[in-house]
Amino acid sequence: MKKGVRISLWVVALLLALIAASALDCRVKVEHYNIKSEKISHPIRISFITDLHSSNYGVGEERIVELIKSFSPNLVMLGGDIFDYDMPVEDVSLFLDSLAKNYPTFFVVGNHEVKSELGLDTIKTIVRNSGCRLLENEIIPFEIDGDTLHICGIKDADEMRRWRAVFEVMDSLATALDSSAYNIMLFHRPEIIERYMSYPYDLVLLGHYHGGHARLPWSSEGLYAPDQSASRKYTGGLYAFGNRYAIINRGLAKVRKSFRIPRIYIRPEIVNITIEPEL
Repeated sequence: MKKGVRISLWVVALLLALIAASALDCRVKVEHYNIKSEKISHPIRISFITDLHSSNYGVGEERIVELIKSFSPNLVMLGGDIFDYDMPVEDVSLFLDSLAKNYPTFFVVGNHEVKSELGLDTIKTIVRNSGCRLLENEIIPFEIDGDTLHICGIKDADEMRRWRAVFEVMDSLATALDSSAYNIMLFHRPEIIERYMSYPYDLVLLGHYHGGHARLPWSSEGLYAPDQSASRKYTGGLYAFGNRYAIINRGLAKVRKSFRIPRIYIRPEIVNITIEPEL
């Protein structure tokens, strides 16, 4: 083989290796979103975590804890699938203990908690014992620096067994919202996001899609979104609906026994949100 051909092959191989390394980069990314509201008089910081799937980020998920600590949030939102079907729970339990000790922390279950071999009741007990607030089809008033938030948490559709029941709950809770408060809905699934945004929530927090699992490097949307239309309009990121917002967290899951699809051009992420006064 000629020397020039060998050099060309080595260059091609190097480029392919660099592309693969970039595509499969699993370093945790911290995504920051800034939104504004007339209902807020002081900045409010929220760390939003979903789809950890019992992945190991050190003892007690210490790397995630440190990234959250560096943001100094006013509260932490956990949007489901923090546990997995059949993975060890010790580090996740320590993670919840650490969060609840340092921040007001709110938790809704996802489909993996519902179907976990550990049992949903056991998981709920772990969450409650940690000091996290488990939200089950309810609205919790919460005050930060004189600003009132109403935090609404919805059970996962698998726990409620049918979507009609989910929407009955959403309809009922929406009537109890105070339009003068900043209203947040925490729910695991984004399948029918446009319907969620018909309710009077200022911010809707969702997970489940893992960013679409894979995406093209120049695209903001993923290639796969279960139970969503072929257009895949909403797979991860911040979406504006007038002066209201939805955020779909791309999650922290790594490739594992219960999650066999590799993340391609989608790094695991923590979402930090700053809600600022509308001046």
